[in-house]
Formats: sequence, C-alpha cells, structure tokens
Amino acid sequence: MQRATLSNNQPAARRSLPSVLTKLLRFIRQGSLVSKAIPSVLDQAIVSGTSFVTSILLGRLCAPGEIGVYFLGLSLVMYAVAIQSEIICGPYTVYSHRREGRALASYTGSMMVHQAIFSLLVIGAFGLLAGIVALGWGPHEMLPALLVLMGAAPLLLLRTLVRMMSMAHLRMREVLLIDVTVAGLQLSGLALLAWCDYLSVVTVFLVMAGACVVAATGWFWLRPLAMRFEASRIWTDWRQNWQLSRWALLSEMFGSTTPYLLPWMLALAHGTAATGLFAICTTLVGLSNSFLLGMSNFLVPRCAQALNEGGLARLQTVLRQSLMLIVSALGMLAIMFFLAGEWIAVTLYGENYAGCGATITVLAVGLLFNGLNVGVGNTLYAMERQQANVAADITILVVTLLAAVMLIAPYGVLGTALATLAGTVAGTAVRSVAIVRFFGQQADPLICGEAAR
Repeated sequence: MQRATLSNNQPAARRSLPSVLTKLLRFIRQGSLVSKAIPSVLDQAIVSGTSFVTSILLGRLCAPGEIGVYFLGLSLVMYAVAIQSEIICGPYTVYSHRREGRALASYTGSMMVHQAIFSLLVIGAFGLLAGIVALGWGPHEMLPALLVLMGAAPLLLLRTLVRMMSMAHLRMREVLLIDVTVAGLQLSGLALLAWCDYLSVVTVFLVMAGACVVAATGWFWLRPLAMRFEASRIWTDWRQNWQLSRWALLSEMFGSTTPYLLPWMLALAHGTAATGLFAICTTLVGLSNSFLLGMSNFLVPRCAQALNEGGLARLQTVLRQSLMLIVSALGMLAIMFFLAGEWIAVTLYGENYAGCGATITVLAVGLLFNGLNVGVGNTLYAMERQQANVAADITILVVTLLAAVMLIAPYGVLGTALATLAGTVAGTAVRSVAIVRFFGQQADPLICGEAAR
C-alpha cells in the first residue's frame, strides 16, 4: 500500500518541481532584497576569499602545526571582533538611523572613543594570555603569535569598525574599497614573503595588520562620515548602547564562545596539528560562509530600516525573503561539499588532508542551520528582543559543550564538527520557536497560518 501511494504521487512531484524552480528563479531575479544584498555578499566574498587564499599559502608552505597556531591566534582575534560587533558596531547600526546631522556626528565620535578604550583592553588581554603561555600553561608554540597580536589585533579591529560604520549606512562602495585595498595589500605581501621564504605565522599577522592600517587611514582621510567629539555625550551614548548591547553581549558570550573555544579544546586533546586539520576544513566550508556573512552584514541595517519604515508587516516580508534565499543557497552548497568536499581539500592543500570529507560535510550542514540562526537572530535583534537570542545561545553553549566533552576525545576533528552541528541545530530550534510565537502574538494571519501548518 505504501509503495503504491508513493508511486501515485511521483508524477505530481515531477510536475511540481519545475514550478518550484521557476518561482525560485523569479524570486532571485525580481526580489528587491536580493538585488540590494548582492554588494554585501560580493564584499564578504572578497573578505572570505582573502582568508581562503591565505589558508592555501599556509597549507602548502607550512606544517599542520603552524596552521593550528595561526588558527588559534585568529580565533582570539575573531572573538574580540565578535565582542566589538555587539558592544560598538551593533548598537551603531541600529541607533545611527535614528540620528541626523550634528547628533549623528557626535554619536559617531563617541563610537571612536569607545573603540579606543576597547582596543586598550584587547592589548591587555593578549598580554595576559602571553604571560600565561610563557609560564607553561597552554601550547608553547603560541607565544610569538600572542606577542605580535598585542600590536596587530587593535589594527584589525580598527579596520572592522570603519567598514561596519559604512555598512550601517549601506554605503557599499566605501566597504568594497576598504576590503579590496586590504585584500590586494595582504595577498601581495604574503606572496612576497613566500617568494623570499619568510612566510610564517608571525609575518602573516604583521602583513594583515599593515594592510588594515593602510585601509583605515584611507577611510579617515576620505572622511565619509562626519564626526564630532563631545565629552558630555561619550558616557551618555555608552549607557544607551549598553541597554541594547548588554543582551547582545550576553548572547555572544553564551552562543558564540563555543566556535572559538572548540579549537582550543581540540588542541589540548590532540595537539596543534589536529587543530590545523580542523582549520583547513573550517576554512574550506567558510568560503561559502561569505554569502552568509554578507547577508548578516546586510540584514541587521535592513531589518532596522524595515521596522522603522514599515513596521512589523515589512519586517516579516524581509524575514521571509531572507530565509528563502539563505536556505536555497546554502542547501546547494551543502550538497556540493557532500559530493566533492574531500577532493577539493586534497586538490588545494595536498595529501596531508585526505580523509576529511566527513568533517567537511558535517560543517557544511551546520552552516545551513547557522544560516537560519542568522536570519531569525538578526530579526530579533532589530526588534530589540535580545532575550530570545540569549535563550537560544545558552542552548547552543550547553549542547555544544556537552557534545564536545563526549565527542572530541574519541573522535578528534570529526567529533569537533559534530559538536558544532549539535549546538547549531539546537539554537536554530529555540530561535524559530521564539520568532513564530512573537509574530503569532501580533495576530498576523500569514505567520499564524504558517505556524499552524
């Protein structure tokens, strides 16, 4: 009976597939969200492509242990960037749309002061970590990288600040100019180092910092955003930002700590060489992450703008369009990595990375679920409902750490990827329930109908 039922349904499925594909293609061609998001996705492709080419150079010319050191150092920088995004860049993206003229210039100046203070704290944090490693606690290979990052990390953060300020106002030409400049200088500098046989983790971080200095200096010279420094506004603006960012920071500490913590757990359990293998798999899948990060960079200001101009109805439209685009794009990429992920890794990085196909597939599936997290989470952020994001990120933290404790020691790199996937799926479930319940409470008939189905 079951077999007959499936057979009877097959013609209908075949007839409906072209219709679904036609609708999807029409949506991609005509959707205003897609056309506006393309520059952001292109920009993020440049950023991710630069990191990708950097990883290929390291993978071909350095040992897996050195790649592990680079990845651990970079994870610390990215963790600092994540905190910066929540306490400085995120609030600016939301509140800058509510100010004009002198008020906006003063607010921008306050952000620069906040950034300077945060950079000093980052320098102190890297110095403390270097002291801990020097005392024999942690991978001793990390010490030179940590010392260099004391000076390099604030420059990487400055580049992030200026590009996100331009991104907040959807000035994509400025963002593209910053990232093209960094990409050109960084890749040419690394190529020169490789040709002179001076390529190492330390010199890579120095080149990255130098490229960011040039790009940030150019941004300040062009002065695309007016700035005023009013001492009376610095603390006032911080307090207002903190009302929003405290929940975002708490969410970041709970949910986004694990991606930066897991490589360190893997290094302690299996050494920096295993971390290097995981870094290669993450970087390979992360190339497709350029789409997701580009959408994320675009969606926060777009959601804030939609809520301000069209209320919840417009925000719901933006959410539906973004989720459809994210799922279709990342779903196809997950299939590609399932079919050819290991072949791509071996072709690009060499035979040292054979056998990583399962890890790449798991990470690609996790990226698909993370796309749903990003779409729904940015919508909650724009509505200033960070409590729901905090609940989801607490779930991610707990589930990921429990899975990591059980899986990393026996399964190594694959266990790390599985722990990441488990946490991401759990967080997606919590955020999805939260957004459906919220829109259902607003009595929107379409959302209620979808939730009921």
